[in-house]
Amino acid sequence: MNRPLLIFGIGQVADVFHYYVTEEGGKRVVAFTVDGKYLKEDSHLGVPVVDFETVEKHFPPTEFDMMIAVSFKEVNKARQRKVAEACSSRIRVIRTVRRRGVGHAVGRSMISDQ
Repeated sequence: MNRPLLIFGIGQVADVFHYYVTEEGGKRVVAFTVDGKYLKEDSHLGVPVVDFETVEKHFPPTEFDMMIAVSFKEVNKARQRKVAEACSSRIRVIRTVRRRGVGHAVGRSMISDQ
């Protein structure tokens, strides 16, 4: 299933993710999301930016996927925290997007939607 995508983050990593998922992965990015205290703009790369605390109100978790695009500084800790928060709210977090499908992290391996 090729569900629309939310990207957590609005920095350079998010911009790179946006490029690859739209150009290489064929996904449609419908919004960016950030923690409310970092919400400084209404849109980014032509799509809305919403605060993470209310993202479920705008984008039901059963209808959208999310990628976590955080900076390289303490990347593993920050990504782990954000993935846990997203998963606790039933948002399906994807790891990579490739032409052949979306890869989901399963332990240390990857599975694909297709």
